[in-house]
Amino acid sequence: MSEYSTIGEVVGGFIETKMGTVKRSGEYCEVCGTELLEVQNRDTKLYSIQTCGRCAIENQKKGTTEDIREHTKKRAYIHQVDKKFIDKTWNDFKRKTKEQKYVYNNCRNWIERFNLGKWLVLYGGQGTGKTFLKNMILKDLARQGFNYESTTLRDMYSQYLEKQRNGESTKKLEERYASKSILFIDELGRASDTDSLKHFMFSIIDKIYIAKRSLILVSNMMIEADDESEEHDDKKKYISDFIDFERLKECATFIPFYGESYR
Repeated sequence: MSEYSTIGEVVGGFIETKMGTVKRSGEYCEVCGTELLEVQNRDTKLYSIQTCGRCAIENQKKGTTEDIREHTKKRAYIHQVDKKFIDKTWNDFKRKTKEQKYVYNNCRNWIERFNLGKWLVLYGGQGTGKTFLKNMILKDLARQGFNYESTTLRDMYSQYLEKQRNGESTKKLEERYASKSILFIDELGRASDTDSLKHFMFSIIDKIYIAKRSLILVSNMMIEADDESEEHDDKKKYISDFIDFERLKECATFIPFYGESYR
């Protein structure tokens, strides 16, 4: 055991410590998002949720919990978390329906087991929680110090077209996006699926794949035309229109966001 118990040390059940039996609580620290642990009293056999050990140690280093909150805010701004989500935590996500519980649990499981090279696709209808959970993932990665960029497909393509109009090479632009440890691309589908866009995206994703970096996609579209959840419709766009689907199948975890809009 380290100075404080981490979730990685309490996998699939319980561990015995000097304090007693420790298990996962399913509750999370409102400051740093770390899952809290429950410890069983050896005498009463009752469990109690512990304060966040990670914040306790950070308090000793930096000062008060408020200092940590402000520090997290600054890092979150730098790492492009949407401002309206700066003060939000995983605990703020509504989990009333089975669909909400499904996406929440799967996103938390993915980030808790994250390592470079893993890809993630969040897809489904508007207002189903994709943006909220995407920003919680951003905040967790910011706290871990990862070098990433969060952008939209439209912004990426606009920069690409500007380079072409000016007669400039797009190679440096492609390398910039591919050089990040993690690249977030939101709003897939809000750009025309032209051949030049497909070539541009293929070049970036191929570099990410070869370098074993991570890619996270967020979209209101379905994955591909033969997705079992939707009949084929030639008028609609699919994620596979923009991204090499074979690479996605090999590297990505797909989390569908179903249910009605909660906006």
